[in-house]
Amino acid sequence: VSALNINGGTCTVSGNLIFTGTNATATRIGRIDVTTGSLTLDGTITWMANTVSATESIRTTGTGSLTFNSAVTMGDASGTIAATSTGTINFNATPTALTFGGTTAPVLTSTSGCTINFNGSLTAATTALTFIAGSNVVFTGSGTITPTSVITFNNFQINSAVAVTLAGNIIVAGNWV
Repeated sequence: VSALNINGGTCTVSGNLIFTGTNATATRIGRIDVTTGSLTLDGTITWMANTVSATESIRTTGTGSLTFNSAVTMGDASGTIAATSTGTINFNATPTALTFGGTTAPVLTSTSGCTINFNGSLTAATTALTFIAGSNVVFTGSGTITPTSVITFNNFQINSAVAVTLAGNIIVAGNWV
């Protein structure tokens, strides 16, 4: 495992984050871990071109935050973005915050108590997207939710003065606030 451990510090990447290589061995992992600190990425993410989503991982493992200021695409041969505790993930790009899904299924992990904020549109194509029981998804900015594959939210909130358009059916398994 090659890791950048931000722990309680702050890391701001003004450029792009590029995971390089093609090794699909699940034990060869490039990872960024944030515990109580923060990671802010202003540029884009380039995932490795392989068949194992576990080989590239960006996670908050405590109360820390991950902030993506450019559109995130988690399509074919992409990796993992995870909140494994009560941290926060911010997808801040507009008009498209996150495009999720591909034949090599990417992974977006949520945990009870975490919060995932979307400032723009969310699309799930090819791969189902499920936010686990007790997790909170908040739309902080206007956008469209396009579920060409199933999207299941647990606690779902649209902030006041925010317009969200549904381009298909979604499932809200918890509370719609």
